[in-house]
Amino acid sequence: MKAVVEIGGLQYPVEEKMHLTVGHLKEREGEQVVFEKVLLFQDGDTIEYGKPYLKASVTATVLRHLRHPKVVSRTYRRRKDRHRTYGHRQPATEISIKSIAKK
Repeated sequence: MKAVVEIGGLQYPVEEKMHLTVGHLKEREGEQVVFEKVLLFQDGDTIEYGKPYLKASVTATVLRHLRHPKVVSRTYRRRKDRHRTYGHRQPATEISIKSIAKK
């Protein structure tokens, strides 16, 4: 079974037993999360589309919280002797998809 699920405003194609890195979730490590916003559900040859969502759910387990690699940016004003370098690391959560179920 496959599905497209909306997590944090972004759409992710998922399958069972799949590891996925998404935006930061508030659940702790080891907790189960249920995502109700399923946009597409595929079981074999049958594909169902939601308008906008289907009555299905995706269950996942939080594996760990992490941060993406640092993005370094630099600003520069010519002839003003002004330079500034700054970086940012976006928090993320790694999840494992356990099951995809249609209601």
